[in-house]
Amino acid sequence: MIIMSKSAPALGRFRFYFFDWDGCLAHTLPFWLSGYREALARRGLHPSDEVIVRELFSDWSGPARFGVQDPGPFVEEMAAYLAEHAREVELNQHVVEVLSRLKGLGRSTALLTACRRDIVLPTLARHGVSPLLDLVLGYEDVTRPKPDPEVVLQALQRLGGEAREALFVGDSDKDILAARAAGVEMALYLPERNRSYYSEELVASWNPGRVIGDFRELLPAGG
Repeated sequence: MIIMSKSAPALGRFRFYFFDWDGCLAHTLPFWLSGYREALARRGLHPSDEVIVRELFSDWSGPARFGVQDPGPFVEEMAAYLAEHAREVELNQHVVEVLSRLKGLGRSTALLTACRRDIVLPTLARHGVSPLLDLVLGYEDVTRPKPDPEVVLQALQRLGGEAREALFVGDSDKDILAARAAGVEMALYLPERNRSYYSEELVASWNPGRVIGDFRELLPAGG
């Protein structure tokens, strides 16, 4: 059984807070799943939702590893699907509240995503999140996406921070691996609605360590 973290005060001690986008700040998992279903079906492939989540979710390099014969066009189809549905994307609960309070406490915040900036930036602006982030790094800003630590290390360098001062909050194994490789603390965001996509067995296999179900757990006591 995955135990939710009760150590909110400890999670409020960092100077830098890095966030993933898909499944973390934004509730985009339904769009990734439906987009993959459609793109795979057009190629005569009909894997289970569990296989799609495990092998492909939020990972532009996943289709090539999965055996898709035209990974380039496949990725473009997925990007177009996500862009088409961007106006339907909602933020997860308490995102604006927590980012605002972190900024008020003098903390630095960054979005580190494997998604393309042209997909993410309009949604950030629509929800009023852009001013609450000191840095946004997307797919175009790195040569090696997560689980490689490049995006985390680049954020530290740009913001002038050290690994021990940062917490990375994400929803997947790629986020966990990137954070650990960069030497920063990690908190897996696993609200109730994400659990329908990530089975308990899958999450346990990631050995996530700290797990939170509410962004307010990131705030210091009394913050």
